Amino acid sequence: METIVIEYPRPEVAILRLNRPDCLNALSWRLVSELHAALDEINANNRCRVVVLTGAGRAFCAGLDLRDQGNPGEIGTGLPPGPQAGLIAQNHDGQPDPAPAYPAAADCRD
Repeated sequence: METIVIEYPRPEVAILRLNRPDCLNALSWRLVSELHAALDEINANNRCRVVVLTGAGRAFCAGLDLRDQGNPGEIGTGLPPGPQAGLIAQNHDGQPDPAPAYPAAADCRD
């Protein structure tokens, strides 16, 4: 993975770092694809209990990389054309909802 870095400072803690500091970690199709792969890898790690998502450089994430909008690569296979494709591609069905940081926040879910 080039756009994602995974570190394990402790066996139960993973630091997942977006690694495109030159463009403020803007979300390209490749980064989204690698992010899914990294999350799948962490999900398979039974010892990991905490994931810290951060960005390299001076920004966490600038949002969608508009320069890469028309090049979905493999992640876009089978998706309908148009602006909804990115939302559909990022839908990670079958994965459990993350636990809220504060149990009382669970009452606020829709």
